[in-house]
Amino acid sequence: MTEVVDLRGRCACGAVRLKAHGFIVAMTECWCRDCQKETGGGATHSVIFPAESVEFEGGELGEYIRSSDRGARVVQRFCRTCANVLTADVEDVPFRAVRAGVFDDTTFFEPQMVLYHSAAPKWARFPENARLFETQPSAA
Repeated sequence: MTEVVDLRGRCACGAVRLKAHGFIVAMTECWCRDCQKETGGGATHSVIFPAESVEFEGGELGEYIRSSDRGARVVQRFCRTCANVLTADVEDVPFRAVRAGVFDDTTFFEPQMVLYHSAAPKWARFPENARLFETQPSAA
């Protein structure tokens, strides 16, 4: 997307609200094992923004910190009340991945990239026009 967007969203219980304003860098579907564990078996769907374009309001955020395949620190932020994961940041990348389902209106979302496609279960189907990656692209 090349136009500036102004999106709002919230966690499942509504305690934490989120605003994203600016250009969307990418829209992704990720099938890495960590994402499958986060969702209970499916992929995560994320909208990637410059980190400074995303703001949180209200509620208390928790953090879960893990390492990516290449050893970078990944910080997932979630609502402490309902445990809904809202975002994921990779320490040395200037972007923030906002989980697409957090947004009030998700009709704009269409994955452009599928990450870790070979780790997806056999039943998984990928978006027709999305680029497939074995791992994360080098920018992440």
